[in-house]
Amino acid sequence: MYRRIDQLHGHDPGEDVILPLVEAWAGSTKEAQRWYKETPIPALGDLTAQQLVARGRVAEVLSYIEHIEHDGYA
Repeated sequence: MYRRIDQLHGHDPGEDVILPLVEAWAGSTKEAQRWYKETPIPALGDLTAQQLVARGRVAEVLSYIEHIEHDGYA
């Protein structure tokens, strides 16, 4: 289930935790998966969330998502 982002820092949640967070603003599971796998994040070196997670940069992806949730845009 949904957990607060601040509780996830320091863990390696991967896709199973990131996708539900993204789904809230992506509109659907399918769109969240597409974003996770295909959308480069300019603020994080134009890598996708999936690439960042694979490089151990989960905390940066979570911070980015937190920024989106609070500010509404990237």
